[in-house]
Amino acid sequence: MAYTTIDDPQAHFQGVTYTGDGQENRDVTLPGDADLAPDFVWVKNRDAGNHGHAYYDKLRGVHKRMEPHNQAAESTKTSGVQAFNSDGFDHGNIGAGNSNTVAYVSWCWKANGSGSSDTNGTINSTATSANTTAGFSIVTYSGNGTNNATVGHGLGKSISWMLLKNRSDSENWWNYHVGLSDPTAKAILINSTAAEFSPGTSAFYPAGFSTSLFSLKNDNASNSSGDDYVAWIWSEIKGFSKFGKYKGNNNNDGPVIYCGFRPAWVLVKRVNDTGNWQLGSNKTLSSTGLPLTFYPNSQLEEQNEGDFDFLSTGFKIKSTGTDANGSGDDYLFCAFAHAPFVNSNGVPTTSGQ
Repeated sequence: MAYTTIDDPQAHFQGVTYTGDGQENRDVTLPGDADLAPDFVWVKNRDAGNHGHAYYDKLRGVHKRMEPHNQAAESTKTSGVQAFNSDGFDHGNIGAGNSNTVAYVSWCWKANGSGSSDTNGTINSTATSANTTAGFSIVTYSGNGTNNATVGHGLGKSISWMLLKNRSDSENWWNYHVGLSDPTAKAILINSTAAEFSPGTSAFYPAGFSTSLFSLKNDNASNSSGDDYVAWIWSEIKGFSKFGKYKGNNNNDGPVIYCGFRPAWVLVKRVNDTGNWQLGSNKTLSSTGLPLTFYPNSQLEEQNEGDFDFLSTGFKIKSTGTDANGSGDDYLFCAFAHAPFVNSNGVPTTSGQ
């Protein structure tokens, strides 16, 4: 049995730090040994607490920004991401992505280019861009206002994590995640500190998800007639990505979460009570070697909290704070690999150390 199907995760996901130069068309080149033409670009100002995390993708096109800390509709920022390149992206001169001498970080995923319409559902997607090898797809569609409508995601695998947002109107950011207490009946919002909740008739219908489709309610958040939407969708790929849950113990010697790889990127959220979303990356480390902390639900700059320790086979929780390690609390997590612990031939990797 293969330990991983992806020996070089950097062909599908990479992070990069850079210093802004205050110019238009700033070329941000990804540093990995494999060229990655990003289809989804996530950018954050590391120094200032008045700029949110910014999402751009190739399907919606250059300049089209969305921010997960608020409910705002998609905005057009001509000085945002200005080009998607074969090995990175270009960014214009704005504080959220390229002010002079300011520090930034970006995380980039590869889907499958501009994509094409998926006609498998009751709503034909405007475009579906699916990287089935890495389990990541981007889907854009226009709502039709019907209940239990379906849209094709193109992955051929069960959904592990989905971010869904109305592009046309002010609405919450809806999340499906396998780490919720009951993924078929619960939801959570990335723009909020709130605990998981029962969505009722709102947004999506997880019980109707399949290996080819996701299902929607007749709701402004997900399927209002004529509104435009975007979904970023991941399926777990052994040795490359991991989605699940853990229980906190309120101890510096916190739980160890097995992933089968050394993480490059980890996101956690308390689900049974309020708490910030907490993100750590191997591109932004403190002087002690622990990942600095970001809050996607906030504009706050990076924080030196030492919540995570990245291990060769997963990650360990180091914080006693309730955002990541409350006693008896339940947490969901998302993780992407820097290097598999064992390659596809069953050989331990030195890069995983």
